[in-house]
Amino acid sequence: MLTDKDKKKFKIYNFTDYERKIVYLIDRLEHEASKYSVLEPIDYVEASNIDFSDILKTYKKINITDNNVYTYINQDLLNILLAYDMHENKPHKILQAAQEIAKWLLDKSDDDFPNEIKVINYFQALKRERTLSEKENIILYDIEQNSEELLYKLGANILLDNLKGAQIQFNKLSKEDKEKFKTYPIYNLWNPKSIRDN
Repeated sequence: MLTDKDKKKFKIYNFTDYERKIVYLIDRLEHEASKYSVLEPIDYVEASNIDFSDILKTYKKINITDNNVYTYINQDLLNILLAYDMHENKPHKILQAAQEIAKWLLDKSDDDFPNEIKVINYFQALKRERTLSEKENIILYDIEQNSEELLYKLGANILLDNLKGAQIQFNKLSKEDKEKFKTYPIYNLWNPKSIRDN
């Protein structure tokens, strides 16, 4: 028989009800984060109690004091898109959450957070549901023509369904960057059979 001294008490939380402050460190300074920032793509697939409509609300509550916070929110967005891609049933609630976060980042985040990333990520969230409009394609074409960043050009070409252009740009990446690019959700929109590493 256990004595009172031997007994231990545990507090069990439902993840969606957890309201404690989550922080991460940037240059030794604490910055607020969403409770969803601790999740990996597989968590979004396997957990049964995630309220996807709550995710954006948690970002809106964050006191954003440093633009680096948007980088972490963007990483959460990519994880949610990856979760959608790996989910067998492709639940609309996951994609809708990704679209809402991507749109919020596009509208809300500071100019220091690259516009090309915001546009490409928003459009790739849309493209998983529908064909992009002519206006959206014009914006992507502008990125493809005028951006100095090869990764942005590559992303734009994938969304424009310009597979030959995407292949040429992919081949220009270093071996390390090619492997990293394959971990991004936009890679899933590209026909993997068209990829030939050089």
